[in-house]
Amino acid sequence: MTGFYYNHEKMLTTISYSESHALEVLEYSKISYCDLESIYKFTCVPCQRVGMNDVTVFYNILYSAQAYMGYDYQKNRIVLAFRGTNDALNWINDMDKKKVPYPGCQDCLVHSGFYNTYNSIGANIIKQA
Repeated sequence: MTGFYYNHEKMLTTISYSESHALEVLEYSKISYCDLESIYKFTCVPCQRVGMNDVTVFYNILYSAQAYMGYDYQKNRIVLAFRGTNDALNWINDMDKKKVPYPGCQDCLVHSGFYNTYNSIGANIIKQA
């Protein structure tokens, strides 16, 4: 399996599947499901397995959207992780599956429930980036 990731020096880099890399990213994902206070203080169990500085948490109660961003100093990378579906409100937003135009991309459509949830915290993420 091949994927792409953004590399500030080469812009777009092709990578092959790596189980060790997949497990690293799994830890980032696990952190996104921790409660807000644990992520703010970086004290949850998954947090203890990752070396992270400058953590910022993003949350919107209306959409139950949650994400965090930080710098993994052990791996020398910036991490942005979004929590997936976790509660009834997320499921309700998931059901809003109407496709809506994606700004800046001609003829592109996006799932409106996911897009609205992202937009509830997206502007704050962009400000921090």
